[in-house]
Amino acid sequence: MSKLKLKKSIKKKILNILLLLFIIVFILSTFKIIISYYQDYKSNNLYTKIINEYVETKDKEDVIDFKKLKSINEDIVGWIKVSDTNINYPIVKGSSDSYYLRRDIEKKHNQNGSIFMHYKNSRDFSDNNTILFGHNSNRNSLMFSDLRKLYDDKDKKDIKIYIYTQTEELIFDVYSIYLIDSTDFSILDINNNWFDKSERDFGIDKKDGRTITLSTCYKDSTKRIIVHGIEESLDEKN
Repeated sequence: MSKLKLKKSIKKKILNILLLLFIIVFILSTFKIIISYYQDYKSNNLYTKIINEYVETKDKEDVIDFKKLKSINEDIVGWIKVSDTNINYPIVKGSSDSYYLRRDIEKKHNQNGSIFMHYKNSRDFSDNNTILFGHNSNRNSLMFSDLRKLYDDKDKKDIKIYIYTQTEELIFDVYSIYLIDSTDFSILDINNNWFDKSERDFGIDKKDGRTITLSTCYKDSTKRIIVHGIEESLDEKN
């Protein structure tokens, strides 16, 4: 075989290998996308079913059957709703902050995970600062994805976080929202106050009271959106 033919043969083999690699990468990428959308489909179905079966609206207020919910999972500690968003989920608490990162409330694998409480917090929301985590998929409104809308809408001021437990309904007024680096773990302090960090003035005076903190990724895994709410007093609720 001449040198010219040998070079052509080698070049053809290289091109065929590159083509094969491209096809493999394409198939794997397509498969990953299909799996992602299937996981979204499963999450939507699961939580739609749970809302239909365990949440009843009476006199414009949600009544949640926690007794039946806990028959699904004893780790369920409450329920969260955020005004003007699709955030409407049960809250779980695991033995670590990684347990429900990729598990739904039935403890089945799902990339969307669950809304979960920081493992150091008290299950009854009695801490000065209760921290809740949830994923932001950037392609749907599942879990805490809608926190990005709240962050991006700089004119949005009146935001309420509703927490339901077996014994009470807690209402928190959002007073602080900002971005942090994903390597910043300062929000894990369950005894802190966060008024001074907000990128937006919500017109809420500094005061004592229980705080709720919501945390999710922003556009990628390098930044996190942090939202803080202060508990309303009985007078404000009434």
